[in-house]
Amino acid sequence: MRLHDPPKEQTIIGRLCIDHVARTIELDGTEVKFRAKEFDLLAFLALHPGQVLTKDHLYERIRGMDAASDHTTVRVHVKKIRDKLCINEIEFEGIETVWGVGYRLRIVACIE
Repeated sequence: MRLHDPPKEQTIIGRLCIDHVARTIELDGTEVKFRAKEFDLLAFLALHPGQVLTKDHLYERIRGMDAASDHTTVRVHVKKIRDKLCINEIEFEGIETVWGVGYRLRIVACIE
């Protein structure tokens, strides 16, 4: 299965705003700095909210190649994304681990 990115300038999911053109990410209106691969991974998940994406597919996406995937690389990127989106002790829980398969970006209600 090959997923294609629909042309989109921004994706807004709850408190998160991803600008695909400017390659910026804001949480609650505050820009959060991401490395290129972290941005690519989160942006790709955001383009497919609610859909489970396998670790192999995500690895291919962030590395840009078909190869025997390194699931550790994907896990490390997801952990860094989660850590960077943790603001004021409120943890970003939008990236859900689907054990034995991969990850999905959940649409979650804003926590006040």
